[in-house]
Amino acid sequence: MTIRLLLRILFVIFATGFTLQACNLAYDWEDNATIPLIYTAITMVCAIALVFFESRFQRSIVREIVAIAFGLAAGIVVSLFTIGIIIIFVLPSEGDLTSAFERIQIWIPLIMTAICYISVTIVLQTRGDFRFLVPYIDFSDRGQEEGGVILDTSVVIDGRIVDISLTNIIGGVLIIPDFVLRELQSLADSADKMKRKRGRRGLDVVSNLQKSEGIRVQIRETDVDEKCDVDMELVVLARKINGKIATNDFNLNKVARIDGIKVININDLANAMKPVVLPGEKIYIKILREGDENKQGVGYLDDGTMLVVEGGKDYVGDTIEVTITGSIQTSAGKLIFAKFENLAPSKSVKQNV
Repeated sequence: MTIRLLLRILFVIFATGFTLQACNLAYDWEDNATIPLIYTAITMVCAIALVFFESRFQRSIVREIVAIAFGLAAGIVVSLFTIGIIIIFVLPSEGDLTSAFERIQIWIPLIMTAICYISVTIVLQTRGDFRFLVPYIDFSDRGQEEGGVILDTSVVIDGRIVDISLTNIIGGVLIIPDFVLRELQSLADSADKMKRKRGRRGLDVVSNLQKSEGIRVQIRETDVDEKCDVDMELVVLARKINGKIATNDFNLNKVARIDGIKVININDLANAMKPVVLPGEKIYIKILREGDENKQGVGYLDDGTMLVVEGGKDYVGDTIEVTITGSIQTSAGKLIFAKFENLAPSKSVKQNV
């Protein structure tokens, strides 16, 4: 049982109990017990209805209502101040305060309505951009999660986020939205074997993150419709809490950056950590297969980077010494090019036994 559910139950019990106690003081049960019972029953029904309404209330709606109340109060204060200034200007011509008030009273409803409307509109439009530091009131959704890193589904399934977080490269709390967990659960329950495997892997990664010491993980409840696009909800959430998004998704990366959201791309991070090979450097590489072009051979560095060797076609299965000629960065990672010159076969080629 959660604390919130316990509070709701206690509210219903205490509301009913207080009403029953008040009825005991106000009515004589021996004369007529119907009225106290009716009042108690009405109170219980109202308390249950209020709890149900509160449980269905969206957090964003609550913030909007508070913002409207604040804007309305500010509008009333400003409108009264404005009316007072108008009365001061009218007072000399009318001679007394009563006459001045009577002259402008027909305009008072219009003035108050217009100023309150403008005030509420301004507060609603700027509540996410400014923090109204009235004691204990903060309209913006930026609290302890500020600076947190929101994980999307692709990063969770990838799994490298666990090892990366343990190195303390990524600072702040890791935030996993509830809609990401629902997507992982949906994948884990899929009839497709591959999707089921990916979903279960993602859930295992979430469990490992929660169990790992030194990693702060927060499962965040959101007010998201299950039919909404997950990528856009990630962007909206990141904007609300001023957080970053960790993803491997190319399209989400682009959309988030366009929206001004900071993005941590795990693939870019992995590519940045790969060892650098410079043009002209000589290394030994094992040719694993033929390349797409004529006379090309393909091998891989220890970190998995593909290396295309010009003149390496005839040495599939051999480890040869090649000279790096250049590299390019692609969406799939870095691609390195090299050239093999078999000038001294005894030294440049190591036959694999």
